[in-house]
Formats: sequence, C-alpha cells, structure tokens
Amino acid sequence: MNNKAFTVQEQEELNKASNALNLDADTKKLAFTYFLEYKQKLKQITPERLPILINCAIYCASKSQVITTVSGDTIRGVGISITQLLRALNIPTGADEFLMTLKEFITQVTLSQDISNELKGIIDKFAFSYTFFIKFNNLIKQLDLDQLGSEHEEYLRCVKNFGWLIFTLARSSILQNRTELVESVFLLAATLTHIITNLPKNIPLPYFENNDKDIKIEGEDNQRDSGKILESVLDILKLTKSSLGDVESHLKSLQEFVKRMVDNGTLRNPTTTEGFEGIYNAQALPGNFEKIDAYYQKKLGFDDLDERFFARDRRALQAGMFTPFAKQGQANKLSININITKNGDVSQTLSKNFPSQKNAQF
Repeated sequence: MNNKAFTVQEQEELNKASNALNLDADTKKLAFTYFLEYKQKLKQITPERLPILINCAIYCASKSQVITTVSGDTIRGVGISITQLLRALNIPTGADEFLMTLKEFITQVTLSQDISNELKGIIDKFAFSYTFFIKFNNLIKQLDLDQLGSEHEEYLRCVKNFGWLIFTLARSSILQNRTELVESVFLLAATLTHIITNLPKNIPLPYFENNDKDIKIEGEDNQRDSGKILESVLDILKLTKSSLGDVESHLKSLQEFVKRMVDNGTLRNPTTTEGFEGIYNAQALPGNFEKIDAYYQKKLGFDDLDERFFARDRRALQAGMFTPFAKQGQANKLSININITKNGDVSQTLSKNFPSQKNAQF
C-alpha cells in the first residue's frame, strides 16, 4: 500500500474504521485500493464525507474478498454486515446518507459484476423500505396525529416507532420480506387501521373530527369501528373500494400476527377484551415497544438492514433534514415512486429521486 497517496486524515480514518470493525490486513488493503480509485476520479473529498466514503470502500472490499478455507473451499465475503457499518458510522440523520453515497461509490470503482449486482440489490431493498418509512410518517401527518399537543408528544413518538416496527415485522412474517409494492401498500393500510382502531379513547383523532367522519360503532359511543376507519385510510391512500377486500385480508393477517406475539409473551395486552387496546394504553406501550424492539433485534439477520435506523433521529421527520446534502439539492438520488391510477391500482416505477417529505406522497 502506497501511504503517500493518502493524507494523514485519510490514513487515520481508515485505521479508526478498521479497528472498530476488526478488519484483517487484506480487506483493509483492498478498501484503500477502492478508496484511492474513487479519490482519483472525484479529485476532491470533503472532511465531512470522508468517514462515509471510507466505510463504503470497506463494505465493497468486504464483499469482494475471497477466503480459502482449510478444506480448500472458497468463501466470498469476510462477514461485515451493513448494520455493523451503520453502527460504526453513527450518522446522526440515519442510514440514508451512507446508502446514497454507496450507490454513487459503486459506479466509480472496479467491481465484479456479481458484487456490483449484489450491492445494487441491497440499495434497492433499502430504497423500498425507506420509501415506506416516509409514507408511514406522511400518513401520520395526514391524520393530524402529530398535532395533538405537547401532552401527547412522547406517547405519539412511541406509537410511531412501535407502529413502524409492527409494519416491518409483519412485512417480514406475512410477505416474507418480498419487495412487492401492491401487497406492501395494502399491509401499510392495514397497519394504520390497526393502530387507529386501538389507540386509547382519550387520544383525539382530529382528521376524522375535522372531516365529519363517524368512526364509532353504531350504538357504542366509546368503541371505534375498524371497518369505517379502514375506509377512511383507503381514501387517504387514494385506493378505491375495489381494494377493500385485499386490505381486509391483510388486516386479518396482521391481527393474527399481533395475537401470536401476545400469546408468546412478546407483547403484553393487559385487557380482558378481544381487541388489542391494552397494547396501546399509555402504561403498557413503552414496555411493549422495548419488547418488540428486542424481538426485532433477535430476528435481524446478519446482513439485513436494520430498519430502526430510519427512525433513530427524530429530525429526520422534518423536511430537508434527511442528510447534509439536502440543502445542496443532492439528496434526491434514489427512490421508488408509488403511483395510484384513477382506478385505484398501484403501480411502481424506479426513480433516481430519493424520497423526501415533500414528494413522498401516495
């Protein structure tokens, strides 16, 4: 390795990342080779981007390394996961900046076709998940649940984080983590319906009140009708009534999934009723969030993207705060656009634009 090709800061950053990840000498050398190739093409690298670029180089190197076992078999990759890198980077605004930089990085360095395709697949999966995280938060905003006042602020934050994990885990269990857009939209609608139906009765629902939508069970002033709530969620998502049966099916699957978690002790539902209101009451929800967070951690595969990173920094819920590049107009590099036709059909198109609070609308 020609250390003269690198600045002192670059050498120190690689050493720091290598120590944090317990990197072997060969992978470290290959990472610097990739970094130098990128640097020679880009010419100028700001100090703020250096740690991310170093870790992009390390991730590419870890995927490219081939190890020969004692038995003579060859294994590709040295066991560094995307989650390990994100934790080591500790980027305040979440995972999006690393994945966007990685998307650019792999176009500038020499990788085998297999490695390039694998990394593109990881980025596409990330874009899919992140798009739905933005949609989920936009739906919360459209329902005016983020306007309930300071007395409900902490509770609502817990609801959003809990709801996001419910959706993520349900997508893994029910859809087997398939990146099927239509099914995921239906599951998202079912998740929002489930959450709203089971919120404590003392939590106001401004959207329904302001739009004169009666969501109470007839003759039961204190009980919410999940069917009426589902119809309103379909309206917000601009889905037609023809989607109702599919979403109802996903809602049933979701309820069965949540019930299994209650039955096996993953969640606590301190009520004697058949519903799930107890999960969401102010006393039980914080503990349930801790439980489901631990459950998610246990289920997380080695090379799975930890989707909790999306919600790690609450500033990410504000427009223009996703990455330091946002103010420079460089954040829009990657997304999946979701379109709904006049007939209520969902279609999917890939776009070079990264989802933002402004354009990530159904």
